[in-house]
Amino acid sequence: MGSTDMTALHAVLTADVEREALKKQEAELLAKEDKTPEEETRLLEIYADLEEIEADKAESRYGYLVHP
Repeated sequence: MGSTDMTALHAVLTADVEREALKKQEAELLAKEDKTPEEETRLLEIYADLEEIEADKAESRYGYLVHP
């Protein structure tokens, strides 16, 4: 594996593909000023999915794995 500027914690978080995909979709939708009703609904679905996978706890959970 080559050298990288990515921290170990960031590498572990990036490996969480589902979380990363949801966060990307969230950012894209939040960047839009005029959202369609479908986009507003999708944003709510994203928030529900993030809550279900406990994305808000990912950094502390993965931080423990990297620095027990």
